[in-house]
Amino acid sequence: MHLKFLPGEKEMEPNTPLWRYMDAGKFMLLLLERKAFIPKLSTLRKDRDPKETFVTSYSLDHLAQLLFSSSDGEAARAWLAERVERRFWKPSEAESARKWEQPFWRDPAGAFERNSILFDEWLDQLSARRAVWCWASPRDPETSESPESLAMWNMSAPKGVAIKTTLDNIEKVFDASPDLKNQEWKPIRVTYHRQGYRTQRLLDDLIEKERLKQPFRPYAFKSLGYEFEHEIRIVVRVNGETNLPGIAVEVNPQILLKGGEVVVSPYVTEPEADDFVQAVKHLLKDDPNIVVRHSSERQQMPQELASLVGNFMAAGPNGRAAPFAREENLPTLLSEL
Repeated sequence: MHLKFLPGEKEMEPNTPLWRYMDAGKFMLLLLERKAFIPKLSTLRKDRDPKETFVTSYSLDHLAQLLFSSSDGEAARAWLAERVERRFWKPSEAESARKWEQPFWRDPAGAFERNSILFDEWLDQLSARRAVWCWASPRDPETSESPESLAMWNMSAPKGVAIKTTLDNIEKVFDASPDLKNQEWKPIRVTYHRQGYRTQRLLDDLIEKERLKQPFRPYAFKSLGYEFEHEIRIVVRVNGETNLPGIAVEVNPQILLKGGEVVVSPYVTEPEADDFVQAVKHLLKDDPNIVVRHSSERQQMPQELASLVGNFMAAGPNGRAAPFAREENLPTLLSEL
């Protein structure tokens, strides 16, 4: 399957590094059951980030008008309007027969409100039909390496693991998965913007020749406060009629992790991290090209300090000076509180 990119977007290299931070349970599900859960955009909006998709929603007061000005805008309005009515109104048969004569969203006097309601409905419907697999792709500008992110550890996996792979491996995972091999998907590099109306840099990304760039993908934009994520999203179209929070798909961990890394959180205690590393190495013993290690963010105690602490503890209470014992013959300049 050939990777498909957004129109006008620079294609990503197959060796683009990708990090995913997850709790240990999800990692073991991947390793032992060959399953990965990819949440719907609606789940991300509800459970992880309530500001998801809001950057574009609050960027331009007539964004909804631009959205519906496309060639299929009227058809989209009708489809969305029917769902708004289905959810909020239960008309009688007589009322139902007349409902298209002059419904509120065709009232010229309420154009702005009408567009806003249908735009929100479009966001909800789109969010139910897109599954989003979130990966981080940081680059050190000096070395071009892709380091761990302490911010991502803190936010997503303080007691978990991070796996490192490449975009090429993701493509091979899709080709090998019976659940994903025939599905259309796109890698999208998220751009970060200050939230607010008429932010020029954001408008430049959204508008071209006074028209909204199509197709419009609000999940490709996030608030500037998330820039540390350096996120690349793997987006898959899914059925929106189900109430499931996402999709559980078969993923071959050997393909996903080939030439990659499994890293234990710096916040896992050293004995636990040692045991976890050994257990994962055993499970992956048939693939020596996968590195399993402790986090490089783990703070090691300097050897000289470790020696002092060790001597202090070994001395025991009888071998330590009482911390508040009064010292004799001390000059007043030192003894007076």
